[in-house]
Amino acid sequence: ANYILNEQGRQDHVANTMSSPYYRFDGSNDVIRVGDDADLDPANGDYSIAGWVYMPDVSSAITFLSRYSDTNNRIRLEYDQATGKFNYYFRTGGANLHASNCAWTPTANTWYHIAVVNSNGSSNAMYINGVSQTLSTDTTTGGDMSIAAAIEFGEYNGTAYEQQQSGWKFYNLALTATEVKELYSGASVPF
Repeated sequence: ANYILNEQGRQDHVANTMSSPYYRFDGSNDVIRVGDDADLDPANGDYSIAGWVYMPDVSSAITFLSRYSDTNNRIRLEYDQATGKFNYYFRTGGANLHASNCAWTPTANTWYHIAVVNSNGSSNAMYINGVSQTLSTDTTTGGDMSIAAAIEFGEYNGTAYEQQQSGWKFYNLALTATEVKELYSGASVPF
């Protein structure tokens, strides 16, 4: 049992090599619901969502997370194989307050870190594996982004999707490109 006195500057590789917990959704009835809570609404502030997704099959659409009250009040983060896009919609009162998408051709059986960043009323950004994506759609109407609905992981409006997910984080601020890259690489990012 040796102990090295001078550990300064040495990385802790254990944290980067241990398996991470994740949730597996079978696509038939698995869903995780987080009840509606005002603390989860960005209201008129900025907002960011980041997490890890794994798709065993990329030949059909997959919703990663959603909040669904009705067609006029919903949030959806998804991969749409029909259009080859990574989509994000935040719709309240029948209007898209923030909507963005970008081209994406994921590979089955691969983990991806995805992130969406909204500066309320001014900008959107989407990241895949820490890299900023060119947006095909970029709606930034902004406004009160409060919605009365539970957050659902692995399901959208009663439809379940086969996938695995891990490490979701919700921020009440617009993450910088550097912060998103650090989240992807495993660095600690303050909230």
